[in-house]
Amino acid sequence: MGHCSGGADAPWNIGAAYLAKVMKNIPAGVPGYNDRYHDAILALLAWTENGTAPDYLVGTKFEDDDRSRAVVRQRPICPYPQRASYVSGDVNVASSWTCTSKN
Repeated sequence: MGHCSGGADAPWNIGAAYLAKVMKNIPAGVPGYNDRYHDAILALLAWTENGTAPDYLVGTKFEDDDRSRAVVRQRPICPYPQRASYVSGDVNVASSWTCTSKN
């Protein structure tokens, strides 16, 4: 995301042309999961363009923090004031969790 030149009222933009060369080798989202739950940019686009606010995003931890390695765990990142609550199953799988209101 970048700010256009031209003063304080200039618009913000995502994926500006000048960033394309710098970021061409930096992957976005989570490999194998090309959806609005695993990619914050896709979530933002769905929200702004379609009015579909994200219910949650999925945070992903990779083995040795290397995106080319295996996924170690995933968990939902819930909108405030909700929180991720364990339901059942493998604690390292996002579907074992749900977003609930704080009690």
